[in-house]
Amino acid sequence: MAIEAADLKLYKSATVNDGSSNGGRQSYSEIISNQATNLFPNVTQAERTAGITRYRKMFSKVHDDGNEVLYNHKCWIKKQTPADDYIQVKEGTDTDIQSAASGYSNWLGCGRLNQAVIADSTEIEVLFETNSGIYNGSKGWLSDGTNEEFVEVTNVSWIVNTATITLAAGLSYGYSAYTVDDPVYFAGYLDLGDTTSAIDSFVVTSSLGTFVEANASTYNQGTIDDDWEIEIEAGDVTYKCTGTFAGVIATGQALNSEFKPSNPNVSGSQGYYFRIAASSFGGTWAQGEKLNFSTQHASKAVWVKEVVGAGTASYSNNNPEVRVSGESA
Repeated sequence: MAIEAADLKLYKSATVNDGSSNGGRQSYSEIISNQATNLFPNVTQAERTAGITRYRKMFSKVHDDGNEVLYNHKCWIKKQTPADDYIQVKEGTDTDIQSAASGYSNWLGCGRLNQAVIADSTEIEVLFETNSGIYNGSKGWLSDGTNEEFVEVTNVSWIVNTATITLAAGLSYGYSAYTVDDPVYFAGYLDLGDTTSAIDSFVVTSSLGTFVEANASTYNQGTIDDDWEIEIEAGDVTYKCTGTFAGVIATGQALNSEFKPSNPNVSGSQGYYFRIAASSFGGTWAQGEKLNFSTQHASKAVWVKEVVGAGTASYSNNNPEVRVSGESA
C-alpha cells in the first residue's frame, strides 16, 4: 500500500513559545496547511522595528494506515517569502529545545536563480536573501514549476548574498533566470533519510522467561517515541506496562494474550502504541521480572527559523511555504 500525500502530516512541538524551552517532543497538535499563523505568529510593529529571530519546531510525520516506509524523506523551503524576512530550516532531534537550536549552524534556505543555465551545467548562481542558506556538501532542489531536480553541492562561494554553487553532476534541464512571471527557485533541502515507526532495544530481566522480539511491531499512526517497561505482577500470569512519557497504560494484562494498547490521542485505524502478539512470552516468568524496550515514531524533527531585520516594512499576506516529499514502495 503506497503512502499518499495526505499521509504526510506536520505537527507542532510540545512547547511553543519564544523562550529557551521552545521545542521538545512532538505534540498531537497538527499544523494545518494554508492556514494563517499555523506555525509562526504575526510579526508585531515593535518586532519589525527592532528586528527579531524566531524559532519554531515541527515534526514531519508519516501517518499512513499501512505502516509503510517513506524513503528519501526531504524537507525544504519551497519559495521565498514576499516580505523582507527570510525563512530557513535545520534538522532537529526528537527532544531538542531552542536553547540548543539557536546555536546550530548550516541552516538551509531558498534563493532565486540569478542567471540562466543550460542542461548539463555544473555551476549555478543563486541570489539569497542573506549570505547563508546553502553550504559545501549540502543538497539542493531546483525548480521552475515544470521541471525540478535534486542536486548535490560540492562547493559554495559567496559575494554578499549571491552564491556561486558547484554541483557534483550536470543539470538534467535548462532553466531561465528568475523573473516574477517565471520564478525559478533553488533551495537547500534536509535529507531526513527513511522514515517509519520502529521497536527495538529489548532487554529481558528474567531467570527463565523469554521473549520473541519478532512478534512485536509498531504503527505509523499511533506509535510514539518512548521507553517502555513491562513488569510481571503477582500470580505470574499478568503484567503492568509503563511508558516513561505515556505513563501506566495497562495493568492486569494477560501474559499469553495479544497486547495492542490504544493511543488515546490518535484517531485512525492504526492508533496503537505498539503490538505484542499472544505468543511473544515464553519460558517461565516470575513476579517482578521485567521486559524493557523502546519505540520510535514515524516522524522527523525540523526547526524553522524566521529572521526579521530591524526596520522591516509591514506586509499583510506573508506566506512562507515548507515542502515535504519522499518515495513510497
